[in-house]
Amino acid sequence: MSDLQRIGELDRHFFRELTNLRDRDGGIDDIAITPLVDAWYACLEWAGHAGLTKEQARNVAESGQEASEHYGRYTHANGREKRFELLAMRGALDVFLALFTDRESAGFEDTDLDTLRKKIERASVESEHALGVMVYVSDQIAKVEEAAKGAQTALAAAKKAAEGAETAVGLAKKAATEAATTALEEEFQTTASKNFRAAFWFRSATIFVLGIVIVLAIVFALSHAPVQGQAVDWYGITYRLAVLSGLGALAAYLGRQAGNYARLGTWAHGIQIQLKAFLGFVNEIEDGEARQTMFTLFGKRVLESPPDGKSSGDDVPTNLIQPIFEQAARLRSPQG
Repeated sequence: MSDLQRIGELDRHFFRELTNLRDRDGGIDDIAITPLVDAWYACLEWAGHAGLTKEQARNVAESGQEASEHYGRYTHANGREKRFELLAMRGALDVFLALFTDRESAGFEDTDLDTLRKKIERASVESEHALGVMVYVSDQIAKVEEAAKGAQTALAAAKKAAEGAETAVGLAKKAATEAATTALEEEFQTTASKNFRAAFWFRSATIFVLGIVIVLAIVFALSHAPVQGQAVDWYGITYRLAVLSGLGALAAYLGRQAGNYARLGTWAHGIQIQLKAFLGFVNEIEDGEARQTMFTLFGKRVLESPPDGKSSGDDVPTNLIQPIFEQAARLRSPQG
C-alpha cells in the first residue's frame, strides 16, 4: 500500500470517528478530543490532494498512523494516561505545521494553509481548555471517593463536586459551540472572498471581450465601406458578422458568470456578518424554548443550499435573522 493510500484510509478513519463523536451526546472526554479529531480529518483530506512528495507523504502517513493509535488508546485510558494520549495526538499534528512552512518556502501558493493552521491552533486551545476541565473533574472525583470513606461530610462533598463538574462540562460545551461558530464564520468569509475574486476576473474578461467586439466592428465597418462600381462582398460581411456574434455571445456568458459569482459572494458575506450578530441577540432571550427554536431555524437557513444564480433578477437571500426574530415574536406573543 502506498503512502497516499494510507493517508486516504486514515482520512476516512478520522471522518468516521468525528461523525460518531458529533452524533452522540458524550461527556468531557469526547469534548476534549473532538477538536483534534476534526483537525486531523481536515489536514489529512488536504494532504490527499496536495501533491506531496514521497518523503512528505511518508511523514504524514506515519504521523497519522501514530495519531490513530494514540486516539485508540485514549478511548480506553483513564486519568493521567488519557491526558498523555491526548497531548501526544496533538503533538503529532506538528508534522503539518512544518510541511506548510516548507511548501511556502518552496513557492507553493495554497489558500487552504492559513485555514488549516487556524484549525490546528484552535484545536490546541480547545483541547487544553477541555483537558483542564477533565483534570478538574478527575480531581473532584478523587476527593469525593476519599471523602466517601467518612460519614455525613462525604455526602456534602460529593454533591458539591458533582455540581462543579456539571458546571464545568456546561462551560466546555459552550466554548465548543462558540468555537464552531467562529470556524463557520471563517468558512463563509473564505467562500465570499473566492467568489468575489472570481466575479472580478469574469467581469474583467467581459469588458475585455466587449472591447474587442467594438474594435473589430469599427475595423470591419471602415474596411467594407461601399465603393461605387464594385459588387458587395456578402460572404465577407456574413463572415465578420458571425465573428462579432460569437464574441458577443462569449461576452454575455462571461457577464452571467460574473453575476453568479457576485451573488454567491454577497450571500456568503451576508451569512458571515449575521453569524457574528446572531449569538449576541439570542443570548438575551430568557425563554429557553424560543431560544432553541431560533437556533434550529437559523441552523437550517445557514446550512441550506446557496442560491443557484439561474435568474439574474432574483434577490440574494442574505437576510436570515429577520424572519427568525419574527417567528420568535409569534412564539412569545401569547405570554406578553
